[in-house]
Amino acid sequence: MKARSDTGDNGQPLSRALHQLGANPEALRIAVCLALLVLGLMLVLNPLGERLAEARDDLVVAGEQLKMAEAARHHTNELERIRPRVAVGDDLSEWQAWVLQRVQAAGLTLLSFEPRGTDDTRGFRLLEFDVSATARDYQQAVDLVDRLEHGDRLLRVVALQIDANDRHITVTATLLGLVSTEFSAESDDA
Repeated sequence: MKARSDTGDNGQPLSRALHQLGANPEALRIAVCLALLVLGLMLVLNPLGERLAEARDDLVVAGEQLKMAEAARHHTNELERIRPRVAVGDDLSEWQAWVLQRVQAAGLTLLSFEPRGTDDTRGFRLLEFDVSATARDYQQAVDLVDRLEHGDRLLRVVALQIDANDRHITVTATLLGLVSTEFSAESDDA
């Protein structure tokens, strides 16, 4: 057995492999096909893969922008829906008359209406007041809360206490009204 010496000629095994491929036409065709396949993968699929990754990233960004646009549309629609309910003055005597109408419509008797204060925040004015009324039964109390919260003004019952005795029911509530400062300023100018 002959020992193989490393002469530093790295081209000899390559030239021998090329000579063998040239001698066998089927092996040459397979080698050319494999070379074209590798070349095609490198030149076509690699750039396509990069473009596909960029497209996926763009799709994620577009999805986030869509969610933000839908949220903005929802908030705009909600603002338009409540605009008529906050487009009222912030005069407490008007609010007292409005609450008195709801109390009487529900069949209750108003005992007291006490303003607690106002707070301006982000284009709105919050009006807080306590109301106390008497009712004959619980249904009247429920009807009052429904009339207050679902009326033509934006108002929420934030605290409610119902005390009952043999003759009547006393309903005490803390109410929070919301008024747009845009409209309360107009009412101040008038």
